[in-house]
Amino acid sequence: MFKNTSIKKTLILTVALLMLVAVVFAACNDNKFKPTVDLPTGEVDSATNGGIAVKYGEYIYYVNGLASATAENTYENVDARTGAICRIKAADLDELFEVYNSTTITSSSDRTKEIARLVAEKAQLVLPKIYFTSATTTNLNGIYIFNDRLYIATPEDELTAGGNKQTSKQVLMSCKLDGSDLTRHYVFDKNTVQIMYDVVDGKLVATYVMDDVLAKLDVASGNSTEIVKEISNVNFDLAGRNVIFTDKDGSICLYKAGAAEHSVLVDNSVEEGEDASTITYTIKSVNNGNVYYTKSDSELDSDLNNIELLRANATEKDIVILTSKSLPDKFYGYGDKIVYVDSDSTSDPDTTLYGIFMADKTLVDPQVILSPVENGTDITFNKLEGDILYYTVNSVSYTLDLSDGNATPVAYAKSLSTSAQGWALPDVLNNYVFTLTSSGTVTVVKFDADKITNTNSVNITVVKPEEDSDK
Repeated sequence: MFKNTSIKKTLILTVALLMLVAVVFAACNDNKFKPTVDLPTGEVDSATNGGIAVKYGEYIYYVNGLASATAENTYENVDARTGAICRIKAADLDELFEVYNSTTITSSSDRTKEIARLVAEKAQLVLPKIYFTSATTTNLNGIYIFNDRLYIATPEDELTAGGNKQTSKQVLMSCKLDGSDLTRHYVFDKNTVQIMYDVVDGKLVATYVMDDVLAKLDVASGNSTEIVKEISNVNFDLAGRNVIFTDKDGSICLYKAGAAEHSVLVDNSVEEGEDASTITYTIKSVNNGNVYYTKSDSELDSDLNNIELLRANATEKDIVILTSKSLPDKFYGYGDKIVYVDSDSTSDPDTTLYGIFMADKTLVDPQVILSPVENGTDITFNKLEGDILYYTVNSVSYTLDLSDGNATPVAYAKSLSTSAQGWALPDVLNNYVFTLTSSGTVTVVKFDADKITNTNSVNITVVKPEEDSDK
C-alpha cells in the first residue's frame, strides 16, 4: 500500500512538473520575435553594403544607434532597441527633411516633434538583435545583405554552463529581410575579429583576421579553415578583394578571398640554419592587388635605406616606383605611379597652396591632378579604391576618377567626420550621410552636391512609445 501511494505521488509530481515546464516554455515562446514587416521587393544596392546603412529596393536598412556589447540582445518582441536593425523607405526619409522647409511649422521644437512622429510612423523594427563589434577596421564593419538575407555581427547571447555571459565573443548571424529565420553561422572567440565578405562561386565567404591568424569561413556550412598564422601589418585591399600582410619571416604575402592558400609576393625567408634576414620590408600602400613598400637593411648605412618605393603583385616584384630619400607625407601607390599631396608657396611666399599630383620615378615635373593655384587649405586623403580617389578639402569630400584624364572632382559630403564613433565612421549612402552618436542615436543629413551644403540633421532612431518609456 505504501509502495503504491509513493508511486502515485511520484507520478503526480512528475505530471505537475511537466505541466509547469510546458507553461514556462509556452510563455517564453509567446514572446519569441514575430516579424511585423513584409519582405521587400527589389534588390540590394551592393555599393551600399557595409557600414551603418544598406539600401535594398525602396528601403534603407540601418543600425538603430550605438549599443554596447552587454546591451540587451534577445530575439523577442520589443517596441524598440538601441543597436537593433530598422528600416525606412527612402521616400519617407526625404519627407523628414521636408519638415525643415515647411512654412506651417515654424518653431524648431515643433519640427523636432513632427520628425519624431514621422519616424515612429514610418520607420520599422526589422530585427531586435543588436549589431556590435570591437574591430577597428571601420571600412569593413557594418551590416550586409547577400542573397536576400541580412548579415550582422552580434555579441554572443548564450551563457556558459556556469551562467556567465560571453559578450566578448562575436556571433555571425543572418535572417530574412523581414527579421525571420534567424540563423547562427559561426562564433568567433573575440569581438575584435576583422571580417571581409565576398561571394565566391556563388557561396558567401568570410575572410577574417583574429589576432595574428588569417582564416576563411564558408558561411553557409560554418566551416572555418586556417590559412596562415603569425601574421602582422595586415592591410585589406578592398578593390582587389585581398588581404596583404607580412608573415613571420617578414615576407610580404597576399591572400585572395576564397583561395585555398596565400602566396608570397616578396620573399624574406632564409634557409634553415642560416641567420635571420637583415632586411625589413615596410608596407606603405595597397590597391587592386598591388602592394607598395620600402626596403631597409640593418647592415647598410641609414642613408642607403628606404630610398625607393617599390611595387609587387602576383607576377612582379621590386618594381621601382619612386626614388627619393623622403616620401611625401600623404600618398597612395597607383599603378606604376604615386598620387600625392604637395604644397606650393612659390607664387606667394605668405600663402601656402596645396594640390594633388601624380609622379613616377622622381617627383620632378609631376602631373598636376588638382591645381594648387587657388587652394589655400591642406588636403586630406581618405582612401583610394581602384581608380577612385577620395579626399577632403575645405571640409568638402570629393571623389576623383584617376583613370580619366578629363575627370573633374565630384563632391559627395560636407563636414564628414574622420573620427569613428564606436565601430563606425559616418556612412555615405548616395546623398545621405548616416552617423552614430555617442548618445546612442543615429542621425542623417542630406547632402546637396549643387549647393555644397547639408540639410539639417534628422534623428531617425526608433524609440519606445512615450507611454512605455518608463517601463
